[in-house]
Amino acid sequence: MSLSVVIPAYNQASGLRLALSSLTTQTLPSDEFEIVLVDDCSTEDLAAEAAHFSDVLDIRYLRNEENLGRARTRNRGIAIARHDDLLLLDADSFCAPDLLARHDRFADRADGHILLGRRLEPEWDTLAELTAGRFPSGHGALEEDPRYQLGFEPDVFPSSRTPWLFAYCNNMSVSRKLLDTVGGFNEDFRRWGYEDNELAYRIFLHQGRGSGYFEYDPAALTYHLPHYRDWRADWAGAQGYVPYMKDRYRHFDVELLGAPPLRVARAVPHYERCLDTMRGGGVVRGAAVAAALPKAERELWFGFGVDRTGVRCDHGDPPDEDNRHLLGVSTPFADGSFDRVVNVDLWRMLNAADMSALLLEGLRVGAEVVLVWSTALDAPVATDPEYVTAMLRPHCRLVAEGDDGRGFALLRCLPL
Repeated sequence: MSLSVVIPAYNQASGLRLALSSLTTQTLPSDEFEIVLVDDCSTEDLAAEAAHFSDVLDIRYLRNEENLGRARTRNRGIAIARHDDLLLLDADSFCAPDLLARHDRFADRADGHILLGRRLEPEWDTLAELTAGRFPSGHGALEEDPRYQLGFEPDVFPSSRTPWLFAYCNNMSVSRKLLDTVGGFNEDFRRWGYEDNELAYRIFLHQGRGSGYFEYDPAALTYHLPHYRDWRADWAGAQGYVPYMKDRYRHFDVELLGAPPLRVARAVPHYERCLDTMRGGGVVRGAAVAAALPKAERELWFGFGVDRTGVRCDHGDPPDEDNRHLLGVSTPFADGSFDRVVNVDLWRMLNAADMSALLLEGLRVGAEVVLVWSTALDAPVATDPEYVTAMLRPHCRLVAEGDDGRGFALLRCLPL
């Protein structure tokens, strides 16, 4: 096997020097990998850093004539890489000696599989050890991979329903074939943040939302070299991509994006199980509910069998451009887009925080929200209408309509 290591870089010349030095001590022979370093129009002289290692590394340096951002810069490096197996690193990644060998062995992967390595955040004493050519055997809690605090669970990661949340491109190997198939990095992402998650989500979709394609090797170590960060500016910029992703990928796993990753990672499989149970029966069809409501011109429907009732989020049919698999917690629609938002039972499976968000979102995009309660539904959902009514009453004007032999009750929610 041969490996192309693709590194985008912007300034931080001293960190890049350390990162490149760590690639000179790899157990993988130097003639079995190349380095593709793409300088995103730095003001520091990164060409000199690359030249310093040209006698011991097969390193190619490419400079952008303008600042293009991380996604486009990575794509430029991938485009000129010689090999079909790609290791994506950051310019501040100090590599353990066997890192490339581990990714190279994984390169003989099953088709479409991706390997994620572990990233440690070294404290100053660890950094001193690394720069002296030693690798500590133990690490403090503050040094652990930050994903471990965000809901990432290595032992169960192969079965994760949200692997894309934790697919960071600072230590990831992937085949060129797979990247070409999904279209590489999305060049709409120019600022810091989410360009790797968005790529991983497209890979997740390409694999049919199946589990097991993303793998994790905790021994494939990089150390994230300390450097100056303006976290407020970085995160403010990154959060601007959340609405973009929600509009582009209209599915409830991305709908929940913006909540802490731990919540998303736990909520998605729970809601998937609830939906599977609800598909088993007991949910009233949308047509029956529509017949019980006054006519409205513009409607948004959530549920099962709502295919003939306005704009639909029908979880009984596969998702497509005309059928979004949303829950109603966060939608891409403008304020006041609908006369009525109808949610048939899906709202009942949500926890209190998401149920509250659903009501707020519904009243943002619609003049009223109709919550439908199928009386025959046997699923892990809210079963006490009086409790739910009491919870919502202080926050909206409620009009309740009982079952009356129809098989469902209605709770109409209007602004106070």
